[in-house]
Amino acid sequence: MHWRTNIDNSKASSIGNNCLHQLARLLIASVLLLPLALDAGEQTKQKPLQAELHSDKVSHDTVTDCYSSPDTSTSTSTSTSTAPSGRVDLFQESFSSGVCQAIRWVDNLFGDTYSFNEDEVSGRIALGLEYRQYDDFNYHGRFHVRAPLKNLNSKFNLFFGRVDENAYISDTQPNLPGSFHDGIFGEDESWLLGLGYRQTKYKNRGFSFSAGVKLPFDPYAKARYRYDKSFNDKQFMRFRQTFFWRSERGFGTTSRLNLFHRTNSGNLLRWDNTMTIAENDIEGVKWFTGGTLYHRLHDNHAISMQAFINGETKEEVHIQDYGLRMIWRRPIGREWLFIEVGPSITWPREKLLEEREMSLGFSILVEMQFGDYKY
Repeated sequence: MHWRTNIDNSKASSIGNNCLHQLARLLIASVLLLPLALDAGEQTKQKPLQAELHSDKVSHDTVTDCYSSPDTSTSTSTSTSTAPSGRVDLFQESFSSGVCQAIRWVDNLFGDTYSFNEDEVSGRIALGLEYRQYDDFNYHGRFHVRAPLKNLNSKFNLFFGRVDENAYISDTQPNLPGSFHDGIFGEDESWLLGLGYRQTKYKNRGFSFSAGVKLPFDPYAKARYRYDKSFNDKQFMRFRQTFFWRSERGFGTTSRLNLFHRTNSGNLLRWDNTMTIAENDIEGVKWFTGGTLYHRLHDNHAISMQAFINGETKEEVHIQDYGLRMIWRRPIGREWLFIEVGPSITWPREKLLEEREMSLGFSILVEMQFGDYKY
């Protein structure tokens, strides 16, 4: 599955995509020099790649009110407590503060002005480049932000971002942090705006609902049930059933089962299984299964290694792709700024007329997080 440019897009959309591609090229080229510009001796805490089921929180020495202006003299992240603020810190602070104030404006439409700390508005910006011999080069730019709306209820949250539309709505997003590997549908990124509600009565199970639009106006809705089961201190299970609807594509549902095992050496093994049916998109069942090993290296580095296979029943080729992927992830001088690189070797085949051949690939990604972001 690969990213395709829709030739029927409007001229404005085409210009925007071209700009995004150029920005991705510039960022990836410049990021290779970024560590040299930062304090190499700075002590930062690596956010684990997936060493925990729930990602560690991004800690801050100072709790900043969402509506206050960013202080350009100091950085809110702990990583800058040992190094002077630079342009990258000021950009992250200013961007986070700007998003936070925009959320405040939206929340004020529903009632009084509430104050909450900056960490409650969380999100990420990621730019990257992928290459596979089968697909050629693909450029990606993704952004999303999630924040509570306290005038409605603390269980409601606002979502806005540029994501893989079909993977997000159908709950088939990949589990590798920062990864641009497509979900089960694997189509273009789109801008989405939505409102969500999460039941918080029980810790190990609950329902969540969300509805929104693919901009400019293509409504969607989804409902999800989650059940978590801990067998012991090393083994854990999570099951999710998602029902979704899109105005132009109809109804669908996804079943997702994740099994976790922590080894004595501290590594984490994860087995992911996904099945999706959707009217107007899938004649049979789209499925994915894959095992991933997460391992921490020295000096706050981490790697993940995944073996996977996916396909679709009732298609002319039932097994459409399988292979191996590896990601090396490390912070770049700040605990909220990451770079990922990694190779892949896959054997894709989508049509009977195609020969299944080995396809080598490589990806590079730069990610900036803000707030209390969790994968």
